[in-house]
Amino acid sequence: MKPLLLLLFLPTLDAIFSYNFLDTTFQPIYHTPGIGSIGYSGDPNGMMYRSDTQLYHMFWQCKYDVYTSPTYWCHAVSEDMAKWTRLPVNTAMSFSGGATQLDSGDIKMMYKDVTKNAGFYTASPDNITDPNLKVWKEAENATAFSGATDPSDGWKNPHGGYYAVAGEPNSAHLWTSDDNFENWVDTGTDLTTFTWDRADSTPRDPNFWEDVSSNLFVFEGGMKMNYFSGADFYSIGSYNSDAGTFEPLEGYYQPLDFGGELWASETFMNENKNAITSIWILEGDCKIESWPPPCEYLTDRGWFGIHSLPRKSKVETRGEWKRLSFEPVEGLANLRIGEIEQITVNKKTLMTTKSKSYELELTLGEGVEAVEATVLASPGGEEGTRVGLKAADMFGGELITNKVRIFVDVSVVEVFSGGNVVTARVYPKRGDSTGIAIEVTGGEGDVKAELNVMGSAF
Repeated sequence: MKPLLLLLFLPTLDAIFSYNFLDTTFQPIYHTPGIGSIGYSGDPNGMMYRSDTQLYHMFWQCKYDVYTSPTYWCHAVSEDMAKWTRLPVNTAMSFSGGATQLDSGDIKMMYKDVTKNAGFYTASPDNITDPNLKVWKEAENATAFSGATDPSDGWKNPHGGYYAVAGEPNSAHLWTSDDNFENWVDTGTDLTTFTWDRADSTPRDPNFWEDVSSNLFVFEGGMKMNYFSGADFYSIGSYNSDAGTFEPLEGYYQPLDFGGELWASETFMNENKNAITSIWILEGDCKIESWPPPCEYLTDRGWFGIHSLPRKSKVETRGEWKRLSFEPVEGLANLRIGEIEQITVNKKTLMTTKSKSYELELTLGEGVEAVEATVLASPGGEEGTRVGLKAADMFGGELITNKVRIFVDVSVVEVFSGGNVVTARVYPKRGDSTGIAIEVTGGEGDVKAELNVMGSAF
């Protein structure tokens, strides 16, 4: 079987998009922040796994409205990164940053507080024995002042204290602290340099982590193309902890996702030292040439922004080529509800299930070179989103995949295959656009399809 290239065919008909629905019509149910959430939901922040409580914590930027209210951190916890419990909003934190669990057992959030002269501040749990860590207190004084932004989580400096990386114009600077995770100082060292944001804007959301399976390191950052548009990239390379320097492999700047408007990724380690990544997904039907985005639908709907499904990220080697490989976390299976529909397809076939929120897995049999699934399809075919998998020669013929997993959730589609991921926002106009059709479009053979309807994340 030839290697397969993942393709996503975005809707092209104007009828597929609608701007007249209100409230939760387009709000996904199993993507955070979840059905019924209000206001603006932005960058994922401070994500972590607590081994003592076996809970995952997710924070994210939130505002009660997009234009005027302060930025806080919303908070939710989960046992499996699938079913989440909302907790009180934390007014201590502001803008973007990361979480660091210290050897002492304390936790430090570090972030840029735009309400206090844009200084770097830290916050700690008011009660570390509370498994949900509901209340956080901000330090009285800033730990640093700088033109930098969006500090990462910290890691140990072999010479004492901690390192973190923060954005500077066209570079990412290494910062260092004392043993208490305070008194941060810019070392003046560029961890990496890259035009990863507009020259006239501050770089955003750096992450830096070790892939334990390969002993290589990964740098992530946001390439912001204009006021409110961009994509996150990553670079793989080697890290000298003594010198605090990162040497990226030549040519290894790749997008974290091959889809549309999504950035401000957050990566943390789970209990097995696997990297888990979540990315902010913007709305796809707003004008994005300025900030705040002139999108009248925000006030009509009462909400804006979602997050990608949590993804396991790891370095994969194919011959001389290295890349990040992504797959959805296993816990998402806990969202499945109802009966499973399983069929075998060798021509265009409609599935019996009708839904707007589900997982569809396609397994290609011998001889199949291309397959298409049309999701969120109307009964008469007036609208729908086509997702395709097609044979392609890649990585010298080494990469072979015969599976594609498609996660559909009302107005977002995430597609995983062969370690790649493509994400897109779609806005079906019709309320009856719940159909699913599958068709073999290249070669001859059977495709096995399995569909699981998904329930709410909250």
